[in-house]
Amino acid sequence: MYSARKKGATAAHVKVLDQGLTHWADMVADTTGSYLHDCPGAGAAGGIGGAFQVFFPSEMKRGIEVVQSYSRLDKHLKDADIVVTGEGRIDSQSLSGKTPMGVIEAAQKHGVPTVIIAGAVEEGITELIGDSIVSIHSIANRPMSVEESIANASDLLAFTAEQIIRTYFYQTKIHQGGLSD
Repeated sequence: MYSARKKGATAAHVKVLDQGLTHWADMVADTTGSYLHDCPGAGAAGGIGGAFQVFFPSEMKRGIEVVQSYSRLDKHLKDADIVVTGEGRIDSQSLSGKTPMGVIEAAQKHGVPTVIIAGAVEEGITELIGDSIVSIHSIANRPMSVEESIANASDLLAFTAEQIIRTYFYQTKIHQGGLSD
């Protein structure tokens, strides 16, 4: 239910949502004999993952695997110099199977450095910067509310991306000896 908190649910809301999902899983178990309580992905999207596991002929896959396959990410990474990925909020959950981490892992296999852009960055996440993650950027370029950030996301994202690319090309020129002292 961590993602429910990210979407604005209070602790009380999360408790009600948890109880609802548990009740639904109990009903499914009583009706079908399928026990979803501990199945990976069964609680995803409010229980949709569990519904598909029980009621439809389906196969559970990590979302990033589907994205990588359809986008042919590995093919594009072969000739890439840098990868820019992102999410609304980068936090500890982002690094446990969410799309940005999958992109980072794929880029790392190809030796391509990654830059992360987010609407917000949780404190302490920048400790992850290293060989595979070059930098992490919040689009909020001054103190602002979440609502203001969302309302101006397009402009803020464009500005942040431009700054990253400018820095990348500047560093590339330096390493290629194109700038003089």
